[in-house]
Amino acid sequence: MAGSRSEPNTHLPDALARTGETLAIIAGVLLAILIVLMTVNVVLRYGFDSGIHGILEIMQIGMVLVIFLGLPHCTAVGAHIAVEMLTHILPAIFWRIINPIVDIGCAVIFAMMGWLSALRALDAHEYGDTTNFLRIPLALPWSVIALGSGATALIFAGKLFWAQTTSPERAPEDNP
Repeated sequence: MAGSRSEPNTHLPDALARTGETLAIIAGVLLAILIVLMTVNVVLRYGFDSGIHGILEIMQIGMVLVIFLGLPHCTAVGAHIAVEMLTHILPAIFWRIINPIVDIGCAVIFAMMGWLSALRALDAHEYGDTTNFLRIPLALPWSVIALGSGATALIFAGKLFWAQTTSPERAPEDNP
């Protein structure tokens, strides 16, 4: 729907769009690997009374990676889940005003998340923090959270800049 929060952004530069797509492809491959691991674990548990040791840690870390690697592309193409109850009720001028405000707020929040996650990644690396069972270094997921959050902040900020420099923002049609 035009003007809704889930509208794709076609104004991003090719390099930023390709970076988001590449991260999303990596996230998709990782998700497929996690699905196979979970399937194998279920078969081992129910068929052979065994299982993959540390599967919970693998799934937890893996899902963090999947989410934050896929987030920039999801943001760039407007694929977030949205409830659009007011899209056709409110006038177009409302969407022209509120969408940039929401984008600024999201850019600030994701930039803060990226910054704080980067600090946490550095701390985890410095102190050698690991998961309890498999000893997976926690600097890895914190770094991916920082990367995904930072890239998402850039995309939200970029939406404002590139939308203003390339074409007017679309908004829902006024109600009759």
